[in-house]
Amino acid sequence: MRNHSLRILTAALAMTTTLASLATEAFGQIEEIIVTTRKREENLQDVPIVITAFSAASIERKGIASLEDVAKYTNGLILDEGFSKQDTRITIRGLSPTRGRQNVAVLQDDVDISSLAISTAGGSFTINPRLIDIERIEIVKGPHSALYGRSAFNGAINYITKKPGNEFVGNAQAEVGTHKKAEARGSISGPLLKDKLSVGFNAGIWTFGGFYDSAVSGGDLGGNNGKGLAGSFVLTPTDMFKVTGRVEWSDDHFDPEARSILNPTGTLPTPTSALGTSTVAPTGAVFLSTNVNNLSFPQVFGTLGTAKSFPKPAPSRDPRTGQDYPGSDRQIFRTTLRAEADFEAALLTSITHYGDTKALQYGDQFGVGDASDPLINGFQETNFNTTTKLFSEELRLQSQGDSALKWLVGGLFWNELAKQDSRSTVCASSGGGCAADIRATLAFGGGNYFPRNITKRDTHHWSSYLSLDYAITDRLKLSAEARYTKEKEDTTSPFSTSPSIIGCAGTGAPGGRTISATTGLVVCGPFGPNTVGPLILVSASAAQIATNPGFILPTNPFYLAAQVKSDFWTPRVTIDFKATDDALLYASFAQAKKPGGYASIGGGSTLADNVFDEESMKVYEAGAKTEWMDNRLQFNMATYFQDFAKKQVQVVVINELTGLPTTKTVNAAKAEVKGFEIDAQAAPTDNVSFTLGYTYNDAKYKNFKDVTNSVSTVTRAGNCTVTTVRLASGAQAQRCIVDYSGRRLEGAPKHNVQLGGELRGDMGGGTQWFVDAESRYQSSRFTTFENTLKVPSYWNVDMRIGVRTGGWSITTYVNNIFNDDHLKANAVYIPNWNISFLPPRNTVISGASALLPDKRQFGIRANATF
Repeated sequence: MRNHSLRILTAALAMTTTLASLATEAFGQIEEIIVTTRKREENLQDVPIVITAFSAASIERKGIASLEDVAKYTNGLILDEGFSKQDTRITIRGLSPTRGRQNVAVLQDDVDISSLAISTAGGSFTINPRLIDIERIEIVKGPHSALYGRSAFNGAINYITKKPGNEFVGNAQAEVGTHKKAEARGSISGPLLKDKLSVGFNAGIWTFGGFYDSAVSGGDLGGNNGKGLAGSFVLTPTDMFKVTGRVEWSDDHFDPEARSILNPTGTLPTPTSALGTSTVAPTGAVFLSTNVNNLSFPQVFGTLGTAKSFPKPAPSRDPRTGQDYPGSDRQIFRTTLRAEADFEAALLTSITHYGDTKALQYGDQFGVGDASDPLINGFQETNFNTTTKLFSEELRLQSQGDSALKWLVGGLFWNELAKQDSRSTVCASSGGGCAADIRATLAFGGGNYFPRNITKRDTHHWSSYLSLDYAITDRLKLSAEARYTKEKEDTTSPFSTSPSIIGCAGTGAPGGRTISATTGLVVCGPFGPNTVGPLILVSASAAQIATNPGFILPTNPFYLAAQVKSDFWTPRVTIDFKATDDALLYASFAQAKKPGGYASIGGGSTLADNVFDEESMKVYEAGAKTEWMDNRLQFNMATYFQDFAKKQVQVVVINELTGLPTTKTVNAAKAEVKGFEIDAQAAPTDNVSFTLGYTYNDAKYKNFKDVTNSVSTVTRAGNCTVTTVRLASGAQAQRCIVDYSGRRLEGAPKHNVQLGGELRGDMGGGTQWFVDAESRYQSSRFTTFENTLKVPSYWNVDMRIGVRTGGWSITTYVNNIFNDDHLKANAVYIPNWNISFLPPRNTVISGASALLPDKRQFGIRANATF
């Protein structure tokens, strides 16, 4: 199907060119795009930075309404979702953020709205707002901390909203499509006092039913609905003073996700060295927690393939109510005030922002069947109630005019208060089904929800920055910029964020309970004859043990408090040369830093176990922006080398207190990305245009070794060098050193291709018809740094046909025209509790959890401006 799709697209584009050449002999030109990437208006082709820009017309034509849509139409930009809806990860230039802060800043009107999820990786709900009144989108690639702030480690996405002007303008949009899609938007703006005060209002409402149904209840999966409002004003009391204000509110609901889990169909061999006997006390014991009789470990490996490779998604009903889990809800309130004082020689700008996001996520994590089924003896639900409050104040002063030296100086204060109330639950039952265990535990607790685990994060950021652009000659320019950053992050987090219900009765082993003399925690199990060490440790009070013989209701054993400080410079130097009036050559060097942090779900019992260091990156880049044939062809390219130190990655270890596998963030020693990008546009006639984008990335770990006691990790790594470590208790233990050097970075395809073409014709009376096709190719990529599991390569083709005139347009579209069902989102390894902790293995078996791909969708959009 992939080759067939490519042949059809190529033939269609070739036919488009032939028809256009027959239709007209008039030459076309590519429209000039003005961007504000460097905080002043410039022609995109004159900026020595790799930039992708979407105009208002392009946003409307393509139907861009979210970050997913932006990624779909941006060469080399990838958006993934990991464990949950808040686990949103943006990849640019082969760098996927598995842990720690996002690598790409997300801004709205120059305000950083980026955040970091709690309890999972990803950027949280704040970075993907519904786009209801966007005038322009600018995506810049590479480190740009001085221009875009604290989060622009490897790029930035800036949404520029519509501003009311001195003319009355109204707009209405409506859209309907298959899979129960419907959307309506409206806006109106104009002057209340001509030349003094203009106001604007925007509103939108939308709904989508999703592409999949639940195998358990038949309910919709992957759909969403919501509504939003925005109001803005521009006040100009004098010629030198202007104030722009904006307030927005939105309310979204997301159905449970169309997620499926693929259980292992084969095994990977456990390295023989990992199954050796310990030479430290207790001597003779197997030093990894695995069954010595099993020399292989069940894993999902190879290429994941298509949606047909996975079972139909089967999320459980809520065992408390018997109804489907609600999914996720999000409310966003945001207000921005921008004040500008024009002193002719310089412009002083103040940008004040406050944002408040509330998000509830409540659903089945795995989706392997109804928890009420007695055969479902493993279950995990996500129950996150999260609030994120952002406040920032930025002041900047910049030069104006045409002098040889242009300068900009500024400062930023940014504060985030994030709080997550987690009632997430894990159930591992020895029989009878998890629903019965949960209901019994609820009955014991008086019908209340499970204990709360509250994580709080308070981040304070201070930075100052300077940018200088000096014209050495009319054609040679030198630019230097730098930001100095101080940041402090205070986190209070529970030791365990997922209380466990353990269906084991009585005392003693197997299948019973004892109390650990060293930790005071309850030991449940072991279930099988060959388990080394306790199966599960959970906490419980003496009263709970005495009065609840069948089940254990855990409480929080203790909380950890952490403070992580960062203090660094991030410079960037660029030199550009206007070789001709139509050719700009440039080269740059940049130093990027990403602060360290504290992982709220850590792999150890002490503060130090869960803290990770700063990540740094040096980037060398050279490029060219060129125009040909009287600007009927633009050809831009850039090549880059990204050198990483202490790259932040997420690994799996066995928690020393609980004996359970858990994630831990560490700093890999060294990684690098070599790549180049091509961006071309052609308008051979007034009636035809083409776009081409291509990105190549060679992304590898150069030196990455990790010490682990996780069997699943060791088998995926395929190697183990035995080492002796000293535990926090002072005891010695033996572990594996696994080596990932030379393996490809996770989530980084080698090839990305973007192809597009539009054919236009005149219908008379100022009305024009158009046919617009766009295709994206992405090569395969590994899901993790072990390089045992791949997301396959794919082609996706969209097509639009419509008519437009000065005041209105109607567009019919087909997304994923060939109904390609290869997996597109990066899958994650995840334990399936339903088949874990069972004899004779008694360990966690990893499956591959993935979001199923979008299906073909038909629709029609109408837009009217008045």
